[in-house]
Amino acid sequence: MIRFCVNRPIATSMAFTAMLLLALIGSSRLKVNLFPDIAFPRISVITPYSNVQAEEIENLVTRPIEDALSAVPGVRKLRSISQEGLSIVHVDLEWGSSTDSAIIQARQKVDLARSVLPQDTGKSMISRFDPSREPIMTLIARPSPRLSFKETREYIERNVRPLLERIEGVASVSIQGGLRREIQVDIDRDKLRSYNLTLSRIGQNLDASNYTFPAGAVRKGRHEYQVKVKGEFDSVESIKNAIVAVGENGAPVTLKKVGTIQDGFKDRTATAVHNGKPAILILIRKESDANAVQTADSISGALIDINNRFDEHVTFQILNDSSRHIVESINSVIMSALLGAVIAFAVLLFFLADIRTSVIIVISIPVSVLFTLLLMFLNGISVNIISLGGLALGTGMLVDNSIVVIESIQQLREKNAGQPVENAIQGAKAVSASVIASTATSVIVFLPILFVPGIAGAIFKDLSLTVTFSLIGSLLVSLTLIPMLSALPAGPAESVFRRIDSMLRPVYDSADGLVTLLQTSYTAALRRYLFNSRTFLLIITGLSAAGIVLLYVLDRELFPETEARVIEMKLTLQEGTNIDEAEAFIAGLQRHLIETSDTQLRDITTIIGMEEDDTESKMKGKRRPHHTESLIYLSDGTDSSEYLKLLKETVEQIPGTRSEVRIQGDILQALLGSDRKIQFDTEAVQRKKARSVTDDVQSRIASDRRILYLSGSSRASIPEIRITLDRTRLAALGLSVRDAALALRSAVFGEVSTIYREQDREIDVRLRFRKEDRSESDDLKHIPASLQDDRMVELSSFITSRNAVGFETILREDQRRLERIEIEAHPDEEASLMEDLSAIKQELEAADPAIQIRVQKTNQATMDSLKNLGLAFLLSSVLIYQLLAAQFESLIHPFTLILSIPMMFAGTSLALLLTGNTLNIQSTIGIVMLTGIVVNNAIVLYERISERLDSIPETERIGQLPQILNEAGRERLRPILLSTLTTILALLPLALKIGPGAEMQAPLAVVVIGGLTTSTVLTLICFPVIYYQVEKALASRRQVGARKS
Repeated sequence: MIRFCVNRPIATSMAFTAMLLLALIGSSRLKVNLFPDIAFPRISVITPYSNVQAEEIENLVTRPIEDALSAVPGVRKLRSISQEGLSIVHVDLEWGSSTDSAIIQARQKVDLARSVLPQDTGKSMISRFDPSREPIMTLIARPSPRLSFKETREYIERNVRPLLERIEGVASVSIQGGLRREIQVDIDRDKLRSYNLTLSRIGQNLDASNYTFPAGAVRKGRHEYQVKVKGEFDSVESIKNAIVAVGENGAPVTLKKVGTIQDGFKDRTATAVHNGKPAILILIRKESDANAVQTADSISGALIDINNRFDEHVTFQILNDSSRHIVESINSVIMSALLGAVIAFAVLLFFLADIRTSVIIVISIPVSVLFTLLLMFLNGISVNIISLGGLALGTGMLVDNSIVVIESIQQLREKNAGQPVENAIQGAKAVSASVIASTATSVIVFLPILFVPGIAGAIFKDLSLTVTFSLIGSLLVSLTLIPMLSALPAGPAESVFRRIDSMLRPVYDSADGLVTLLQTSYTAALRRYLFNSRTFLLIITGLSAAGIVLLYVLDRELFPETEARVIEMKLTLQEGTNIDEAEAFIAGLQRHLIETSDTQLRDITTIIGMEEDDTESKMKGKRRPHHTESLIYLSDGTDSSEYLKLLKETVEQIPGTRSEVRIQGDILQALLGSDRKIQFDTEAVQRKKARSVTDDVQSRIASDRRILYLSGSSRASIPEIRITLDRTRLAALGLSVRDAALALRSAVFGEVSTIYREQDREIDVRLRFRKEDRSESDDLKHIPASLQDDRMVELSSFITSRNAVGFETILREDQRRLERIEIEAHPDEEASLMEDLSAIKQELEAADPAIQIRVQKTNQATMDSLKNLGLAFLLSSVLIYQLLAAQFESLIHPFTLILSIPMMFAGTSLALLLTGNTLNIQSTIGIVMLTGIVVNNAIVLYERISERLDSIPETERIGQLPQILNEAGRERLRPILLSTLTTILALLPLALKIGPGAEMQAPLAVVVIGGLTTSTVLTLICFPVIYYQVEKALASRRQVGARKS
């Protein structure tokens, strides 16, 4: 292949040009997202059952659905949340399972289970878990004076929402805040009793009065006329005049005679507040496979047209556009990669002292990058911060193979001047085995990462494939394009190259002097340690061991902290707080924060409670009016950490509230569970026992100063009026429990009796008692129920009521109920608190074997997944050894080659310590990558040593070996320095955290820089020393064997 490419430069050029053209087309169609598309194996089944308490939801809905879903193939874990009016069952599947197949199976199982669910249970919704379904853009509505705030939401839903939903890439549009129109029929209880009516009878008659029905067709002559009974309400006034009964004297009883009818608004279950005022927020989510940046651009473009079209009534302002962070982060990585490429070119020019050769080598970078982008497109990999991080990491490594090839060609050119074509062919062939072996060792380390189970393997699959594609591209370029370009005459550019070289001659002379000095120092050090190796090897062993020990001492975290300018604040008010009180409190708090923050804040938005149709929020659990979630957007230049401290001090002083405040993490951090919480889960056969144990533990640790946040599920906290029925009395009256419950529900919550249609809108008509007849607990006793003989009876004859507290949430895991304490500890005290909680666990389980307790971190599953990265490191080392053994047909010297791996630990640990980085998932990936990189320098030395030894008789090898080792090291010092420096300096911009999003890639870059630096310095001396000792031992064994024979 090398000869073909060199002898046919036009064909080679056309082939590469075609590839580059396809790459440009493919790269323009790559999806752009912040993080990789992760097929998270989880589905959720959400089942509503309005106004039913958590315990009833658990027994009547959650448990039957769990039983059905347990039969779905591939189920790894079942988790459920039972709350007032809502059952949520999360099904975690085995990694690699098909969520599409699981959804089909789950739908079948749930449909079968509906036969045992209550009849008025809502339809179950089944959806897959999609990490990318966080809002891509948040808008705020600004109504004009012509449109009141009360009318704004309906105006948006009718006119604007359909336009936003039609934008390509938009999956859903959720509106938070404002009021929703509803026709409210408030029945006077006394008038109802005077007409001997019930709410159910009025509702049935009202619905029957609102009816349109086709009655066939009538023919007259040649024409046919459709007959339609038009009986739908055409105005609110017609609803008032609807006849709902006939009096004893035969007079019609209209609806307005028994109640008041008003065109009003639904009772709010949620609201939004912005900068101290009620607001209407629009949350826009993208489709899972849509390009985030293109979708956001489309929304922004459509928003201009929408504002121009509806500005007389309402305009919209972008509060948050997540695509900006995506673009900034990706541009930052791209700029770091470009800066790294420029630095690599400067290093090449400095050491090679030849502008033409440096340009030829640097050409391998854009060609390899475009080749990588083409393979990314063909494999469905998006452009994201992880894949681009891999590409930036590979930028300095892309020239390594080309450097080795060009060095070999130049050496032949110096010996055989005037034969450029043959020199290019033979020079590339001479080192082809070496560059293939070094590339293979760099690539093979990623193979174990692809098989790492869990989310860690899923996330870093993109990085592994991207680096692999780039290295394969660089290998292809180095063995085809580089020799071809080297063989071509410079042509008209020759004079330009010579002029530049003459201008840079002083720089070249300095580089030559530096290389000569390094070669002299290196050979002197090598001669010294070849014959005094024991002390040197002990020092190297000590440094390697110290580096490994230091890894265990370093601070650990799951993922590097990002410099986000958004703070999340979850504030839980006193249980039972209604929506109006919560709104007033949050508005006041926002105004206080704005007044006291000077210019640090840009915007504050808070969502209180949860909208009835907010499916995305329901997957996380129902939020009641006392639950608030705020996003605080900081101004540019504000220190997020400092403001976070001030904010925590402020909210912690608010009495009667619980707060959770943190810098907003990204989707990846949320998936990895980086919130550092500890869960103390208790299971027992008897629920009261589990609650008692959990209460006791919560009381014991409540005053622990190591704890920043504490919450538990075992304590009832929701105020409620609990109704008790006299079943004997019910039976005597011919009523059932269901009859009584429906009568209560109809009076208090109401029922949507019919639908009022106005143009293309459908408006609920809700029927219930007026507010003064349903506000107090005593009012409930006077609610009438209808007997079978049409007589009326008040509920007071068979119910009693009392004030009580209920459970807000009931948790279950793997079909067993559990009580949970969630604890957020101070980072420095987390380990000691875990030890104390484990001691409490052992104490309680020893006292009562029927109790099962589990103490774990919320990110435990991810930590278990990350442990496999350590196994990936060991497996990578084994695979590298096997590859080298097969390449060089030796079992001994490949072992000496992989001894370069432990030498890197001194540099990796020290680099992390000096730069203040932690041992996290990124730095661990960097360590795994280094296993394939650090052996390349030893391979280059080994290849040259083997070439020299092949021409020497075996009996003379040991005597000449010190000289050969010195000469081989001196000859290969320049290319080793070049490849190492280009990789290190190209990663320097990433390590310096230049630009937004760079914090994520910095630990990986720091690890590679530190490990490669120390490994290169130590390997240059250590490998020849070990090689010499091994060869001496082998020669001695052969001599002993020869004497015995």
